Amino acid sequence: MQDYLVVSTDEPARPEETYVVRASSPEEALTKYIKQVYLPSDFFREWVRELAVNMGFAERFYLASEQELERFTGTGEYGTEPELVRSRVAAFFKERPDLGAAYLEYMDTEDESVLSDELFEFIALHRDPLTELGLRAIALASLPVLE
Repeated sequence: MQDYLVVSTDEPARPEETYVVRASSPEEALTKYIKQVYLPSDFFREWVRELAVNMGFAERFYLASEQELERFTGTGEYGTEPELVRSRVAAFFKERPDLGAAYLEYMDTEDESVLSDELFEFIALHRDPLTELGLRAIALASLPVLE
């Protein structure tokens, strides 16, 4: 086990959002951070609940291609067929179709009671820590020490 500094690559380091995580690998450090810090955050949970086409988790299902994004940027309309959105949701949740069905129900009804902790955890752990979350784990032992 070693200590990793988990930092955001997108924002300046702030002490209240910077953690040292004890783990056996950078991947494990990121998983621990995601589970203990990111997953319970109000910011993440609101991001999942947001159903606007161009914001939040739902965006990945409506604006997945460059053409869809360009159309939306140019016209303000998304035009993505509901069947395609549903198939993209199914693909994201392919390991857990039951959670995909619950998310689709939420998209249809906006009933937050169908959004379980298990669903939030699945979403958090199936996003790329670096490219989607802007997180990086750096082994403290690899950092130079100034004296």
